[in-house]
Amino acid sequence: MPTFDLVIKNGTVVTATATFLADVAVQGEKIAAVGQQLNGRQEIDAAGQLVTPGAVDVHVHMQMPLGNGVRSADDFFTGTRAAALGGTTTIIDFVETAPEESLLEGLAARRAEADPRVTIDYGLHMTIAPTDISKLDQIPAVFDAGCASFKLYMAYGFRLTDDQLLRALQAVRGV
Repeated sequence: MPTFDLVIKNGTVVTATATFLADVAVQGEKIAAVGQQLNGRQEIDAAGQLVTPGAVDVHVHMQMPLGNGVRSADDFFTGTRAAALGGTTTIIDFVETAPEESLLEGLAARRAEADPRVTIDYGLHMTIAPTDISKLDQIPAVFDAGCASFKLYMAYGFRLTDDQLLRALQAVRGV
C-alpha cells in the first residue's frame, strides 16, 4: 500500500451524495484516495470530525479601494488566511480598472497585488464599468489570460445603461 504525503484518518467524509467514515489521502495538493487504513507521512486523526470539500467564496473584496486612500479591512494575506481558517479554499475577487488602464493592465496589476500574499487559491472577476465600454474588444485577451468571469453593474455608480449592458453581454458572449 502506498504512503501518501498526508492522510486525514477516521473522519466522517461528507460528499454531495453520501456521508461515510473514511480516510482521505493527499498527495501534493490533490486528493489521491479515499478509503480505509491509508498511510501517510503525516497523519491527522479526524475521529468525530466532518471532512468536507473546501468552500468557494465567489464574492470578496480584498484591498478594495473605498476612496480617499482608504481600503477594505482585509488584504490578500489576512483575508485569505481568515478564509482558510473557516474552511474556504478558494476566493474570487474583482478587477476594477482605472479609465486610462487597459483590461489586461488592470488584471496584471490585481494579480501583482494578490500573487505574493494569497494563502489559498483565488480567481478574479473582470468588472466592466461605463469607462470600460470602449475596451470591450479586449475581452477575448482577458479570457485568454485566465479571467473567465465578468461583472456588470446594474446599480450604483458603475451602472451600465441598457445599451452598454447589451454591448457588454454581446462581447462576453463571444468568448
